Amino acid sequence: MNPDIGIEETSCSHSNRARQAGRSSRWTVLLAVAAGALAGAVATNLLARPPAALAAQPASAPHTATAWMSMARRLSEPGADRALQGALVQALASDTPLFRTIVEEYGRTAERRSRATLRELIVASARPDVSGAGMELAHDTRGLQRGAGFELLARLRPTPEQYAMAMRAVFEDTDPTALAGALMALHSPGLPSNADARQLLPRFIGLTHYPDPLVRGHAIQQLSDWDKSGEQATPIVLEAVSDPDRLVREAAVGAVMIGGLHSEDLKRALLRTAGNSGEDPTLRGSALQALDRFPLTDAEQAQFRAGQDELERLSKTLEEESHTRKVGDHG
Repeated sequence: MNPDIGIEETSCSHSNRARQAGRSSRWTVLLAVAAGALAGAVATNLLARPPAALAAQPASAPHTATAWMSMARRLSEPGADRALQGALVQALASDTPLFRTIVEEYGRTAERRSRATLRELIVASARPDVSGAGMELAHDTRGLQRGAGFELLARLRPTPEQYAMAMRAVFEDTDPTALAGALMALHSPGLPSNADARQLLPRFIGLTHYPDPLVRGHAIQQLSDWDKSGEQATPIVLEAVSDPDRLVREAAVGAVMIGGLHSEDLKRALLRTAGNSGEDPTLRGSALQALDRFPLTDAEQAQFRAGQDELERLSKTLEEESHTRKVGDHG
């Protein structure tokens, strides 16, 4: 789900570590895009395609920050031309003053979908100074900028310096945006030490009760990743599957896959989520994906298939509605 909850923007972006169920993931992603639960189609496209392929697309590159931002906003419109992505990435890659201006704009952007779009374009530029830009933002005195900096670093290969800075912020930062970003960026460049795990696990557990749901969600997923036995993570994740905030519920389902957690209580909770017609369809799809890791009785398999069939029907309906809208827009 990152998610980046997933949670990012509704998942914590550890989903690359979870085993994917082919059929389930197809309609999970389809439902997420149709429902607007992901960080926009632009982020999905950029993550799926290498920067070189984007830069090679024929398009008129914007030459000013105003023109660049105007084009970036168009990416969220229905039927946006993918060539826009190539033009925006190409402009960032080749124009250093423009790159610096857009990074500043990214740091000031509070709306999460817009910030995610800007971040993915910045990362796709593949400039050698992207990491430095993230570090500079993460050192800012303002929480919004620090959070944006950590979120940018979370999309890059970790370094010892980045890891140390993120760990320090996880313990010391009091701004929820910066704290959530630091949790996202807390990736060890090598095998994490047992000493770090002993230090971090109690902090993650404490943050699973933090008032801000984004912080709670990232803390839950980090806990499931670092707690290799799953003994501490399992009861917390089980409780979080029923959290009042959908974002936290999404993070909890993702945490099951991240940590490879197993228990009969977790299985029953996931089956309830998957079969809840009042729950978010994307979250129900993720629950089914997580259940693929569990041994199911005949009765539980029947529940699983019923939920799967229902989501298949819903995904097809949404796909048809999306196609109809596109045809109407071009008519």
